[in-house]
Amino acid sequence: MLLRTLLAHPHARVRARALVHLTHRHDIGWNEALPLLTDPAKEVSRAARGALWAARSEVTVAQLVALTASGEPPERRSLAMQLLARSFEPAALLTALRLLDDPLPAVRAAARDDARRVLWDRTAAGGPYAEEIRALAERHHERLTVWLAETRRRNRALRNR
Repeated sequence: MLLRTLLAHPHARVRARALVHLTHRHDIGWNEALPLLTDPAKEVSRAARGALWAARSEVTVAQLVALTASGEPPERRSLAMQLLARSFEPAALLTALRLLDDPLPAVRAAARDDARRVLWDRTAAGGPYAEEIRALAERHHERLTVWLAETRRRNRALRNR
C-alpha cells in the first residue's frame, strides 16, 4: 500500500523506484502502470515501460489496437505496436500494415518489424481481415522485401562477428 502512495511522490526517482518494486512483486497491473508511461521524467517512463511489459498478459489485442490510435500519446502508441508484434493474430498484423506510413518513427519501426511477417507467415493473410491484409501487403510489398533482406543481412553480420 505504501509503495502505491509513492507513485504520486513529487520526486521522479522515488516514483521510479516504487514502480520497479511494485513490478518485481507483481503488485502493479496494466491499468495502474499505463498512465506513468507518459510521465515527463525519463526514469519513471522507463520503469513504467518495464512494468507494462511485465503485465502484458493482462491486455488484449483489441486494447492494444485501440492504443495505436492517432490520438494516443506517442509512448503508448509505440509500446502498443511493439506488444502487438508479439501477437500472431490477424488484427495485430492488419494494424501493423496500416501503421507503416505513420508519422512517428518509433511506431513505424515497430509496425515494420511486425508487418514483415506477412511475407513468410502463410496463415497471416487469412481470417476476417484477409482482403485488407492482402491489399496492404501488395501495396507495401517492395518495401517489405527490402526490410526483410536488410534484417537478414544484419543478422548474418551479427552471427559472423
